[in-house]
Amino acid sequence: MLYRLGSGSLRAVRPYCPHLGAHLGLAKVDGDDLVCPFHAFAFGPDGACVRTGYGTPPPRSTLTRLPVHEANGAVFVWRHYDGREPDWEIPPLARDR
Repeated sequence: MLYRLGSGSLRAVRPYCPHLGAHLGLAKVDGDDLVCPFHAFAFGPDGACVRTGYGTPPPRSTLTRLPVHEANGAVFVWRHYDGREPDWEIPPLARDR
């Protein structure tokens, strides 16, 4: 799931809500929060649940974030099967220098 925060920053997360596994493809962005369409759990920019429709957010209810980078007029999302962070940078194109 790829989306922009209200500030314009990009975020990429695995597309499943940690609450009950609902797909986030129909989620809405509310300011800097991504709101699950199923039970309205809202997740902040760091992926942590910041509010629910039921009271206190569960402490371990967090989206799995993926590294995302915008360069050369494109968006790149990194996903490693072992969860490793990228160990390289995307070089600028000659036209971007």
